[in-house]
Amino acid sequence: MKSPYPQPPTGAPTGTEWFGGPIAWFSITLSIRADDVDPTKISNLLRVPPDSAWKKGERLPARAGRLGRLPSSGMWSICLRREDTDEWDVEAAICSVLDRVAVQGDVWKSAVGGAQARVSVGLSLESRNRGFGFSPQFLRRIADLQMQLDFDLYADESLGGVRG
Repeated sequence: MKSPYPQPPTGAPTGTEWFGGPIAWFSITLSIRADDVDPTKISNLLRVPPDSAWKKGERLPARAGRLGRLPSSGMWSICLRREDTDEWDVEAAICSVLDRVAVQGDVWKSAVGGAQARVSVGLSLESRNRGFGFSPQFLRRIADLQMQLDFDLYADESLGGVRG
């Protein structure tokens, strides 16, 4: 059962500033990338259509009046975006993406082959001191799939921070 979104205690004096709590939101992408990625083969093995896919050297569609780029590697990916779920827990949301490709080990190994498999998480911070953690079971699952876990952090500029 999904736990409720954490809320600060009620009854605090006006102007009280709360610290801590969950990340405002995130996006998650599971991708498989290599020079010889065959998106059709991966989709057939995993029984999941990609949200995005291409082969190395095949021109991508043009955007904003510009010629589409020629990718330097092939890629297959599925995504979870804010509008796709009401899940607020980062680990639970990543697991929901992994569950979409829940296949036996040999099938996963065949789909990934010599490619790089990774989960990329974009985190949006709307206030200071937000965080999350991962259970040992989740970390074992990522390790067993031999996946890289990447994080991109996006913060509201009004939070202040180091500027380069």
